[in-house]
Amino acid sequence: MSKKHNPHDKLFKATFSIKSVALDFIKHFLPKKLVDSFDLRTLKKEKVSFIDEDLKEYFADIVYSCRSINNNHLKVVLLLEHKSYTSDFIHFQLLRYMLNAWESEIKQNSKSLSLIIPVVVYHGNRKWRKKTLSNYFPTSFKYQQQYLPEFDYHLTDLSSYSDKEILKIKVNFLTNSLILLKHKNDKAYVLSQKEKIFFNLNSFTESELGESFYKTIFVYLMECLELEKSELQFLIEESPPKLKSLAMNTFDRQYIKGKQEGREEGREEGREEGREEGREEAKEAMEFKVIKTAILDFPFLSNEQIAKLADTSIELVKKIRKQLEK
Repeated sequence: MSKKHNPHDKLFKATFSIKSVALDFIKHFLPKKLVDSFDLRTLKKEKVSFIDEDLKEYFADIVYSCRSINNNHLKVVLLLEHKSYTSDFIHFQLLRYMLNAWESEIKQNSKSLSLIIPVVVYHGNRKWRKKTLSNYFPTSFKYQQQYLPEFDYHLTDLSSYSDKEILKIKVNFLTNSLILLKHKNDKAYVLSQKEKIFFNLNSFTESELGESFYKTIFVYLMECLELEKSELQFLIEESPPKLKSLAMNTFDRQYIKGKQEGREEGREEGREEGREEGREEAKEAMEFKVIKTAILDFPFLSNEQIAKLADTSIELVKKIRKQLEK
């Protein structure tokens, strides 16, 4: 799955880009001695990224920095990264990222380099077998091992945490996201444990950020689990009216978007085959199908709304609606 279309990346970034959420994650999941060495009052999200072309396949990074306590000159950089699959060579991916960061600081004539602490949030199905960098090199001689680079990364493996332990955190957005990531492929779980997915639901209505995150949850569920409309309605039956409306609007947009993307794929296939006439016919047929589906499945949508969602003309929507009314 490419990073561009990876729903896990979108949820991870939407969650951990919120400073208060990142702060709570640091406090709950990183070793206490390490956290105590940070001056978290100086924590800030960095806009910079050190992902090069070769790393784009592996990373969707979020970077925070803070100062070290009792040493104001030492900048601590926290590289937050998630993985939905095990990685045999994670050290080398992380090391390349770290070298890119240090090379950038050297070019800027920094007096000292930042201490980079990689943090990997793993939510895959297979057990993550953590090893040291020296494990990659089959030498048993200590005098040889001293020439190997060595560093560690912090691993948060969600499979090692029970739902009860995650829910104990009681932090909006963070608790919801970790539960979602842990059970991302289990539709039966999501439908039977919706109170965990929507932990502290009412708080989502208290801010624009909460409403935006609620929408993010539904986009994630639809992309990962391909929810049917009836299943969505079951999930939101106890939601406040405002959130119900938001969820249904999100579903409608994603539904139409999926149909539209299918139409675009049909166009591309037509181009590759070089059959201009067949391509135009396929385009018109797909366009008719998308608009017809929208009219029949979502009768409350106006002609203007359907035209906007389907990226077509209002005249065509009116024409098809008139045909369906006959």
